[in-house]
Amino acid sequence: MKKLLFLFAISASVSAAVAAENSPDSPQVSVNADNLMLPLSAMAEYSEVSISDPISGKTIAKFDALVSDSGSKPAAAVGGANPAYPQNGEDTWCAPFDVSAYKGGAVDVKIAPASVNPQKFPQLNSLPSRDFSADRGRPAFHFTTKYGRLDSPAGLLFYKNRWHLFALYNPFALNPRPDKYLAHAESGDLLRWQYKPDVLKPTFGADGAPMEIVAVSAFADERNASGLSPDGCAVFAVSVAGRGDYIYTARGDLSKLEKFSEKPAIDGDTGGAKIFFNPESEMWTIVRSEKSGGGWHFSVYVSKDLKKWEKTQDFAEGFSGRPEFAKLPVSGRDESKWVVMDGVGKYFTGGFDGKTFTPDTLFPLRVFYGAAKNPQFWSGVPDGRVLASLLVEQPDALMRTLGQTFSQSVSLPWQLGLVRLRDGSYQLRASVAREVSERITERGEDAVGVPGMTFSENVYDLPDAVGNTYVLAGAFDVSACGIFRLEIGTSIFTIFPNDGRYNVSRLRGDGRTYDAQFSEKMGVLELAVFVDKYGAEMIINSGEAVLFAGDALLNPDQPVKVGSKGQLVIANFSKFGIYKNSAAERRSSRDKILQKLVEKPE
Repeated sequence: MKKLLFLFAISASVSAAVAAENSPDSPQVSVNADNLMLPLSAMAEYSEVSISDPISGKTIAKFDALVSDSGSKPAAAVGGANPAYPQNGEDTWCAPFDVSAYKGGAVDVKIAPASVNPQKFPQLNSLPSRDFSADRGRPAFHFTTKYGRLDSPAGLLFYKNRWHLFALYNPFALNPRPDKYLAHAESGDLLRWQYKPDVLKPTFGADGAPMEIVAVSAFADERNASGLSPDGCAVFAVSVAGRGDYIYTARGDLSKLEKFSEKPAIDGDTGGAKIFFNPESEMWTIVRSEKSGGGWHFSVYVSKDLKKWEKTQDFAEGFSGRPEFAKLPVSGRDESKWVVMDGVGKYFTGGFDGKTFTPDTLFPLRVFYGAAKNPQFWSGVPDGRVLASLLVEQPDALMRTLGQTFSQSVSLPWQLGLVRLRDGSYQLRASVAREVSERITERGEDAVGVPGMTFSENVYDLPDAVGNTYVLAGAFDVSACGIFRLEIGTSIFTIFPNDGRYNVSRLRGDGRTYDAQFSEKMGVLELAVFVDKYGAEMIINSGEAVLFAGDALLNPDQPVKVGSKGQLVIANFSKFGIYKNSAAERRSSRDKILQKLVEKPE
């Protein structure tokens, strides 16, 4: 009788579990594949998603997501024929959540407010390939994540003859959120990127609190300074808010990051860290952002073995965000300087003895202005050059309003060089990396301005200057011009030649005005503008400044206008196409005006 009652109890509990699992009110989802696909929409409201182990009750993940009402529909209806990826041009997408550890079992999925049925979410073992470049609004020659919001470049390196781009992003949101994944992409030319699987995902610490990754930097250790691999490896500094900076390593194809130690290399609150091996001191070096009172500063730490770290300096009060630090040669001189840069692009030049940085000036300088932040230097670049890429910002609300499935992009790689001015000071100059400039060419040069044309107190619509993916290059006599303005769609670049100020705004609104450090009074304004659907990057006068605008340039007939206050003379102005596949076009571009404008200085 006892045995019969026991069997009855087992049968009843199983039946109850099955009934609960099949009930639309039950949070329990049977896991039959590696990935649970969350249906999302730019037009949805944010919901709190909680995923937990139904047996132990342990929280696996908790995050905000733009969960779509399409999740209440059968799986086949989510995204049309392919439940993993909606059709191009739709404002919906599906992002995978890894549930492989629970395959054959179940997870609890709670969504508040409960407007969808997670039991009907698609599940896939592997994600089908898809050409994301065909998406509406997707930039043609700037990196974006497959979907979701890009937060910042987070590990840029040239490793084993390939370019590797790591970036923090949130696949489930289009506004800033703390739960960030680390995406990975690979390229042979810095223009066309192949998506790789994510290498880090949000986790929880031993105390149950989330581990929020705020920044990542990488060093290409191909000479095995770490002693970890005869074939070389990559070393990463992963900064976790409130906890510290952890060391990770990766070998081979960089598809997997391994923790060097469970304990942080440097503990305490962090805003990001730059890690590299300094061959001059033969020491591993970390420059990290730390809190001091109500503000932030940078600190220097050194180590011989990546295990024991010694703090050698606090400096750069008021600098914030993930630091950048590199040694650059001075153009035309037998000397070099170190450059430290913060998260908004402010920088100091100075000397570094391996433990202490000594700035040349009391106040920082800038070379990057406008809608861009989080600059990061590439590691392992051929010929020892220093390349920097930044996050180009698009308005979050705008991207959602337009129904985009992605937001933010990575800038072009900008080669940095140092010049010494007549007064003995040093300044950065920027140029487009030659790997990119050699691949950008004209496809039938379009003269969009009238050489020698003079006008004043006017706005001029440039003929044939339409589109949303191209390069503009020109020269203007601004010696008698108080204000120069270039309008590209809703993005407006304003330059004040007499006092060296720049303004970047949108929709004729007031943008931020920057005081720039010109080497001399501007007489001729040379510029090149790289326009790519959701952003524009303008380089001025041999790289004295780079201005960024991040806005909606979706219209293929987007006009370009030039305006002035005071006399303006158009010396030349041309439009160039963007290289796709033609080697002949690449060769023909090298002696053209574009190269003259963007290849200086070396």
